Amino acid sequence: MFLTILNNKYTRYILEILIITAILVGAYYIWKAKVQHDALISYNTKQIEQVTKDNLKLQEDMLKIQTLNQDITGNMVVKNNALTKNTDDIEKYINSIPSNMNRPASDLLKNTIKNLNGIN
Repeated sequence: MFLTILNNKYTRYILEILIITAILVGAYYIWKAKVQHDALISYNTKQIEQVTKDNLKLQEDMLKIQTLNQDITGNMVVKNNALTKNTDDIEKYINSIPSNMNRPASDLLKNTIKNLNGIN
């Protein structure tokens, strides 16, 4: 029975058209999937390149920040040492014999220095 249907001229044309249409639709979807895949690969490649550039810039910025931080810390240590020396010199003077006189100004100075140092 199937062979008799294929012997009909119109049935054969319809079947050939269906087969050709199926092949064309399949080829279209394969092509579409390939184009989408290529676009996705291109997009991902550009994203990776951008991330790499951003990471390099971040590393450079972090090195600059680290260098600045070390410079600032060094300057602060120098200033702290100078202030500590000045404070020590002032405390030596306050505790020295000439400053131990009972003058109102000396007491005021001693209390001010003690308050600045946080000593009550």
